[in-house]
Parts: sequence; C-alpha cells; structure tokens
Amino acid sequence: MMLTHRSSSHQYGEARLELQLKATHQLANLHDDHVTVRMSRDRYDLFRSADVTIHRIVVAQWQPENPADWLQARPAGNLLRGPLHWVSLAGRPASDSEQVTISVPRANVFDDLALCEIMERIGQGGAP
Repeated sequence: MMLTHRSSSHQYGEARLELQLKATHQLANLHDDHVTVRMSRDRYDLFRSADVTIHRIVVAQWQPENPADWLQARPAGNLLRGPLHWVSLAGRPASDSEQVTISVPRANVFDDLALCEIMERIGQGGAP
C-alpha cells in the first residue's frame, strides 16, 4: 500500500510511505512486547534498504482465527478490531532464509496519530 501526504510544511511538498500489511492468528506469534510475522526474503530486502526514495514500514496485526471476532462489515463502514503495530526495517542485516521472521514492537501502535507523526517526520526529511 502506498500513502502520500501533501503539505506546505514538508520540505519537498509531499511525503510518501509504502506499507507491507501483515496479519497472523497464530498465538505463538503474539508476545508480551512484540508480534512476529514472516516475509519473503525478496520483500524483506526491499524493505530493509537504507537507501530509499520512498520510506517503507511493515504494519502487523495479531487477530483471532475467526474473522467474525475481529472484522464487521457495515453499511456505514468496516469495523476492524485489534491494534496494528509498525516497524521500519531500514538498515537491517541481510538474511539467507527464504522466509524472514520480523519482530514488530507492540509499543509501536499504528493508528491515525502515529501515521500523522510518521508522515511529518518523512516530510521533514527524516525517517519513519
């Protein structure tokens, strides 16, 4: 998913952010301080690059196995239950594994406020 935000306060007028959305229902992937998800090595290599023109983050969610326990479709909009968490992989080491396990800190809640803060940092020339 690609997000853009235009603002006169941004150094270059626009901030861009690419997200890889991941979800898991495995209880073994839910820990007190992090959630683990897996990515292909090719995707991991793209997201770990420190030399980027577009910043990238992984957004992960642990969810119950039954979709009715975490998702409701309504005429006014969809309701998604359960927090999302994010992590930047920029600068991470290479991996020889075909599937790479990513640890996403539960302290990094991904919500509207976090997204605004991330886009502001990117807009000012910083990293997520």
